Amino acid sequence: MSNIDKYQKKLAIDPDNLMDDLVKHAELCWEVGEKAVEATAIRDAAKLAVGQLEAELDGVHRAALAKKHDKVTEAMVASAIKDDAKLAKAQDDYLSTKVAADQWNKLDTAFHTRSGMLRLVTGIALKTLMMDDEFNSIERGAAGLRSQKGEKARQADRDRYRSPARKRKPS
Repeated sequence: MSNIDKYQKKLAIDPDNLMDDLVKHAELCWEVGEKAVEATAIRDAAKLAVGQLEAELDGVHRAALAKKHDKVTEAMVASAIKDDAKLAKAQDDYLSTKVAADQWNKLDTAFHTRSGMLRLVTGIALKTLMMDDEFNSIERGAAGLRSQKGEKARQADRDRYRSPARKRKPS
């Protein structure tokens, strides 16, 4: 598993483990940001190396072509530089570092997006807990009222049957 894959797996937010995600998030953002900066610096150095190699090869190929031809054109020099194996390798290296830098920068952006998502998910979790609390409180209150009402009804029944004999209407 590459280093970037390790961090990509940490992008997911576990709603059942929000506290750990919140605690570790700042450190993860910092680490990914540092990796992105490092990858960008490597990419820029590779791009600079390609430019320097092109300039060096320009002189080498211009001199070699001047020995073979009376007149050396820019097109001839450009073609010789383009066909040079050293330049092809330097360009391949640059493209590899560019891909890596782009991936790290994309991951850095994703972790910043994750910051906002953590805020939202945490807010939702807190509201859910408060709603559960309110619901439980309402349920306890309703059960209490039912209990009180039931007790009052039972007391009324007892009072009715304990009262002196009811007068019966003559038939």
